[in-house]
Amino acid sequence: RSKAKLMSEDQIKVTFADVAGCDEAKEEVGELVEFLRDPGKFQKLGGKIPRGVLMVGPPGTGK
Repeated sequence: RSKAKLMSEDQIKVTFADVAGCDEAKEEVGELVEFLRDPGKFQKLGGKIPRGVLMVGPPGTGK
């Protein structure tokens, strides 16, 4: 019998405070998330919408 549990999106509450790692990288990802939540805010300031995001690193690092 598996101990795995099925969870819905509204049950998962992970914040950047839960993530360990390079503070500079966390800050950049946080800015990206903020942009994705409200792109109009950045467009008003003259920001351009990125075509994509490339996350690199060794396997198993949780990119």
